[in-house]
Amino acid sequence: MMSNLKTCPFCGSVAEMHTRYESLENIAYKKSEIPKAARLICEKKYPGKTKYYIYSKKMYFPRCTVTNCMGRTAKGFELEKDAEDAWNRRAYE
Repeated sequence: MMSNLKTCPFCGSVAEMHTRYESLENIAYKKSEIPKAARLICEKKYPGKTKYYIYSKKMYFPRCTVTNCMGRTAKGFELEKDAEDAWNRRAYE
């Protein structure tokens, strides 16, 4: 999906969408519970216990391209559309 991010409300520079996998590990007991955009880390099963899956989710971070600008968001979103909407709703001066 191509992002349609507005310019940065703080400095007016171009904004871009970054993606990365979160560092937190999530657990699912069925493979079908793992989100499609997630990365499967491993599958585990302890003796006599249920099998489970450890995965990490892909996150979207809209941000300004200027390194020292306040428009470098730290909040990540699971859906690119949510990240884009949140960035584009920000107040402009």
